[in-house]
Amino acid sequence: MIGNTKSRLYRFLRWTERYTKTDMVYFASGNFWLLFGRVTSIVAGMGITVVLANSFSLEEFGTYKYILATAGILGAFTLNSVAGALIRAINQGKQNVIPSVYRTTLKWSVPAAILSCTVAGYYLYHGNSVLGWSLVIVGLTLPHQTALAITKVLFAAHGDFKNAAKYNTIRNLVQVGAIICALLLSTNVLTIVAIYMSSSVIIGYITYRQSLAKLKVVDDPTYHDEVIHYALHFSFMGAFQTVVAQIDQFLLWHFTGPVAVATYG
Repeated sequence: MIGNTKSRLYRFLRWTERYTKTDMVYFASGNFWLLFGRVTSIVAGMGITVVLANSFSLEEFGTYKYILATAGILGAFTLNSVAGALIRAINQGKQNVIPSVYRTTLKWSVPAAILSCTVAGYYLYHGNSVLGWSLVIVGLTLPHQTALAITKVLFAAHGDFKNAAKYNTIRNLVQVGAIICALLLSTNVLTIVAIYMSSSVIIGYITYRQSLAKLKVVDDPTYHDEVIHYALHFSFMGAFQTVVAQIDQFLLWHFTGPVAVATYG
């Protein structure tokens, strides 16, 4: 039954090609996996929010959201749009530049990490250990999270949407699973932030290495400067958008407190 349905759908898509003048089988398959990856990301994000909202008090949940919003704003001071420049390079057959771009992205994130630790020192000095140590964790993991974000586009840039969705789903499931396991042991905000950030880096690095192996990438920095040049332009333009996406929760915290942030979230 399923085989007959797939066969009919295949024939129908091939029939439509005489009018669309494009490979409709590839188009339909690619869009399915893109949609699947997008849906899993949304569901995972909603799942984490629902689980935490039902495990934390309003003040704790608001604090957690504020920490993530602060991390997002700090991300504006990194090569936050390096993925766009890398997609351009991969489309031009320059995929071997990926490892050198990854290393440079790590270096460009160091100032944001230092800024995070500086702000952490301010909160620790004023006796807020939760925010202080949480921002230390953000500072330590932010460079890796920024650099590992490129993993999300490696397969998609090659037109391999199935593997892109597969690896994206794995990352999401691991993060949700890690947070659920952490909540079984503790409902401390600092613990959850540590688990969330560290699990993101660990699974991100594992999938990054596996992606390089699967794509048979050989480290070659020949086009490194060109990619970084475009990454700087893209990141400069994307910095404002990055801040705008998080500034509402940041301002709510400072003017109305964590409960308002929790309610908004």
